[in-house]
Amino acid sequence: MFRLARLTKKFLCFSLVLSLPIFLPSCSGGRVDPFDLDTGLTREEAFDTVLKNRDDEKKSKKASENKSPKETPIPKLSKLIVSPPPPVVGGDKVISFSVTDQVPLKDVLIEFGRMVKIDVDIDPTISGGIILNAKNRPLKEVIDRIATLGNLRYSYNNGVLRFERDNPYMKNYFVDYLSNGSVWAEVETNLTAILNSASGESSSESNSETPFTSNKSAGIIAVYTSDKKHRDVANYLADVEKYASAQVLIEAKVVEVKLTKEYKTGIDWAGKLDTDTFSATNGYAAGGSSNLVITAGELLTVSMTALEKFGTAKTISSPRISAINNQKATLNFTDKLVYFKVEQTQTTAASTVATTIKTTTSTKLEESVGILLEITPSINLKTREITMNVKPKLSVFNSWVLDPASPQDLTDTNGDKYVNRVPVINSREIETSAKVQSGNILIIGGLMKDESSSADSGVPLLGRIPVLGWLFKSMSRSSGVTETVIFIKATIINSGTPANKVDRDIQNNFDPNKRKYF
Repeated sequence: MFRLARLTKKFLCFSLVLSLPIFLPSCSGGRVDPFDLDTGLTREEAFDTVLKNRDDEKKSKKASENKSPKETPIPKLSKLIVSPPPPVVGGDKVISFSVTDQVPLKDVLIEFGRMVKIDVDIDPTISGGIILNAKNRPLKEVIDRIATLGNLRYSYNNGVLRFERDNPYMKNYFVDYLSNGSVWAEVETNLTAILNSASGESSSESNSETPFTSNKSAGIIAVYTSDKKHRDVANYLADVEKYASAQVLIEAKVVEVKLTKEYKTGIDWAGKLDTDTFSATNGYAAGGSSNLVITAGELLTVSMTALEKFGTAKTISSPRISAINNQKATLNFTDKLVYFKVEQTQTTAASTVATTIKTTTSTKLEESVGILLEITPSINLKTREITMNVKPKLSVFNSWVLDPASPQDLTDTNGDKYVNRVPVINSREIETSAKVQSGNILIIGGLMKDESSSADSGVPLLGRIPVLGWLFKSMSRSSGVTETVIFIKATIINSGTPANKVDRDIQNNFDPNKRKYF
């Protein structure tokens, strides 16, 4: 029976060992001993996804240099079916045509249609006359000149050229401005100036009430004006759409490098001697005994140090954001440091016995510690240049100081006394404007901070003896330099720019969610 139990125990242990490799992959995405159980990534894969491998960069660069240049492949043909353009009256036909204002405009249009052999429909309300002299000019150009001089509009459908008076009519324009943005106010002001301009219209008509309405929530501007003014409005809104919708991808890297050097040497006598009882005439005396007498046990506990340190610390923040033309983008990577402003008032109660009542009130205050970067880009699509107003601010917590104005008898909920403290924040802030080509980098450097400190401690008088004084004192020297460099890269993009490969890799490797974004 005992032997059977031992065999059974061995069989169970052997089965557990065999099932362990099968169990682990099922719980870790098919990987044995993964670094991340949710995604199944190993340690090497996690580092390769987030951090760059300089050895691989050198190998790929060397391989690309040794690789022979290849011919540029022929791009694939687009399968997009382009609809044919609307018919153009006259085509490439060239004519000569002259007329004076002595001939009524109706007769001019009838004679024009007969000469170019095109069916013409004429609005009966057309009146007046024009003066025109065109020699060997394209037919469409002549028609446009007649319409402009006679304040007419025309259309060409099914081989019929129709002329009518350019009376106002309603037309809707669809825009994508933010309802709470400043673009709406500027566009409405400029539309008022365009529609009230006196070109080609009488003064009474140009001074009329603004003939348009805006629906900001739906993004529609309804304009009631002539065809000529509609063309001016369409051209203006197209330019606004082109430049107001232009956007840039702003990539910033904030690199803070700190170099520290520290040197310590000597014997640490701290805590072994009472320097408060030292007298220049009587030496050390406390209760009739001399503090200069050190026992053997204390001598063994006195530490001797000889230490030199040198190190670097690097902090990198890589914020990235897309910004619309002339709209401020804010990158805020800060922590809130909370402290309180404490005030205490005293009142005396009116009773037979004077009673003093103390009332303590506290106000919550906050200080931001971290990186705050404000960038306002202005895009020039013609030159592909970006003018940026950059305002970086770096805040670092230094220490706490006591609030001298706070009451000295503060107590917490447990009845313990405490003092009110206020944080000391070190800030580095720069504001500048610069112009860069799309894809280039703006560098802001020189934010440097140099620190140094020196301290000596030891036995008074004995520590000042030449040579032998080194046995009774210790010294500490430290220095540090901190430099902050900000790299800002701005690239003009459009709304259809896809995500790059690095972003795709991070999302695919570290996001266990089934919902895909790319």
